[in-house]
Amino acid sequence: MPTVIFEFLIPQRPVSLQTKNAADVDNIIKPIVDALVGIVYQDDFAVCDVDCHRRFLSDPIDMTDLPLLLQAGVVIAHECIYVRVSDAIELKDYLS
Repeated sequence: MPTVIFEFLIPQRPVSLQTKNAADVDNIIKPIVDALVGIVYQDDFAVCDVDCHRRFLSDPIDMTDLPLLLQAGVVIAHECIYVRVSDAIELKDYLS
């Protein structure tokens, strides 16, 4: 299990400066990765893996094993982004 270094909840969807369309997940991820430079890591070159998962609040969400902060985001029932920075895991663990 990777060590969690930093986690937070964003109460709305961030929008990339390169596009007005925030629907694509890569347009959501990029501004977050950029904003953490100098706060969590020195350069975004340090980021080696990114996992992104989108869930709609209208769909059932099993909160049993969710981190407490993400549970709080689900409970407020308003679009939000949960961000967790952790140590990378072995590539083989992603693929098994």
